[in-house]
Amino acid sequence: MLELKNVIYDKLQVTDHLIDVDLLKSLQKEGNDITIHDLNRALMDLDILNLISVRWVNEKKRRIELSKNAQQEQNSVW
Repeated sequence: MLELKNVIYDKLQVTDHLIDVDLLKSLQKEGNDITIHDLNRALMDLDILNLISVRWVNEKKRRIELSKNAQQEQNSVW
């Protein structure tokens, strides 16, 4: 199985944004045995690396999207 951070990042590249609860359900449906704690740790690591941005939508949901810096790096030509 790919590392959880890679799976999350790949899912975000396909979609515009994800909600954390929906992402957890999607990952569990695919057969990954993860908890909300595992998801939070992976999201924190990706946020620290400035690859994603996590914002609160309401008290129980968070919106996860690629950071603008990560999107610009993908579009740049070396």
